[in-house]
Amino acid sequence: MRILDMPSHWFGRWFGGPYLRRRRVDRLLRVHDGSAACKSRAKDFFPCRTSRVTTSSIQHHLNERSTDDSRTAEVVEFGDCRIRIVVSRLYAAIASGLAIGAIGALALAADQPWLFPSLGPTVFIQAVTPHEPGARIWNTIVGHAMGLGAGLVALFAFGAQYTPAVMSGEILSMQRAAATALAVSVTVGLQSVLNAQHPPAAATTMLVTLGGLKPNWNTVSIVTVGVLFASVVGLFVRICHPAISRKDQS
Repeated sequence: MRILDMPSHWFGRWFGGPYLRRRRVDRLLRVHDGSAACKSRAKDFFPCRTSRVTTSSIQHHLNERSTDDSRTAEVVEFGDCRIRIVVSRLYAAIASGLAIGAIGALALAADQPWLFPSLGPTVFIQAVTPHEPGARIWNTIVGHAMGLGAGLVALFAFGAQYTPAVMSGEILSMQRAAATALAVSVTVGLQSVLNAQHPPAAATTMLVTLGGLKPNWNTVSIVTVGVLFASVVGLFVRICHPAISRKDQS
C-alpha cells in the first residue's frame, strides 16, 4: 500500500463512511453462503477492528437487517390496516343507507308499510358487523319470527291488546309491561335454543307488546315481508363487504 493511500485507508476503515461500508456489507450478505470465499470478500467491509470475519458476526448483521425489514413491514401492514378500516366504515355507512332505501322504495311501490323500526338494527348488524352470526339470513328470519310470535302470545296471554298503546296513550299499563318482559324472555330463550340469536328481533317483540304494531294478520304479513326483504338485501351487503371472507357469508 502506498504511503499516500494510508491516511484515507485507515480513516475509511476506522472512522469514515460506516454507512457506505454497511451498504457494501449488505450487498455481500445477500449472497453469503457461509463459504470461506464469502468471508474473505466481506472481511474488508465490516466495521470492526479485527480482520477475522465469523459466521456469528455475519449472522448478527443479518439479524439487524431482518429486524429493520420486519419493522418496515409492520409499518406497511399498519398503514394497510388503517386504510381497510376507513374503507370498511365508509362502506358500512353507505351500504346501510342504500339497504334501507331499497326496502323503502319497495314499500312505496307496493303501497305497504314494510319498513318498520326494528329493520334498522338488522341492517346495522349486516353492514357494520357482517362476520357476526347475528347477521346471517337464518338468524335474521328466525330471530324476527320468534320475536313476533312471542310478542303476540304474551300480548294475548295478559290481555294487553285492549290497553292503550304506550306511544299513543303516553302511559304504560301493567299488562303491557308484564307482556313485554315475558315476550323478551321467551324470544331470547327460543333464539338460544335454535342458535338464531338476532338482537334486533327483541325490538320487534317490543313493538308488538307496547302497541307499535297491531296484533292482527296484516301485521304478521307486513313483518314477514319486511324481514324477507331485509334478509335478501342484507345478503348482498355482506357479500360485497370488504371485511368479510366468503366462508362467512352463508
